Amino acid sequence: LTGRNIAELGCGSGIALAKLAEKGALVTGLDTSKLALVFTQYLSEHYGIQSNVTLVNGTFYKTGFEDSQFEVVYNSGVFEHLKGDEAKELLGEMVRITKPGGFILISIPNEQSPFYSGFKERETTAFERFNNFNWVRLPWEERRYPLNLRELMEGNSLNVVTEDGLLIAPSHKIKKDDISREDIAFFAKSLEYLIQEPIRTIEGKINVWTKIEQIASPELRMRYGWSSYIVGQKAA
Repeated sequence: LTGRNIAELGCGSGIALAKLAEKGALVTGLDTSKLALVFTQYLSEHYGIQSNVTLVNGTFYKTGFEDSQFEVVYNSGVFEHLKGDEAKELLGEMVRITKPGGFILISIPNEQSPFYSGFKERETTAFERFNNFNWVRLPWEERRYPLNLRELMEGNSLNVVTEDGLLIAPSHKIKKDDISREDIAFFAKSLEYLIQEPIRTIEGKINVWTKIEQIASPELRMRYGWSSYIVGQKAA
């Protein structure tokens, strides 16, 4: 990644940008939220990578970046909040600023995953239980639209090179119907192989599920991962 020009449109807290910059990438983060950019700046200074980080306060529909400026353009947790025309407009801008032969990555929550949906159910229950605290929900959190990311990319003349899932780990005690019959054997065998003695720490549990994720097939990761992602390549 050293020296690679990478942009995140809708960078939020900037954690992903910081990780990329730590690996030597030259990263640019754009967001409408000044607070998000201040936090991203803090992270870059904390990790001593500010020379690799450029931050821009603006809209991702009209970024102001040059044509073909970046080798990789991506975002995570953005497209699910956009209607069809909005999604097309954003992807069009991502394509414009990506170099020929470069890559575009989109990651969204996997609404079909029983592990992710379990988390959302618990979140909703918590909001309802403590509604007297007057929680503030950001407006776009209430906007969720189904998208076919493959169709969206192919409609912008991108060659889809990868579809996969991330974060296979249950957010709650697994119920009988959470895992399909054909997948139970994989999880049971993997857990039996990886767990030789009781796990008593959060770090230990994370390590086990990380290893399970690594040996799972892309199809299984797309069924159970909290996020799904797609990578398209712009024609050279």
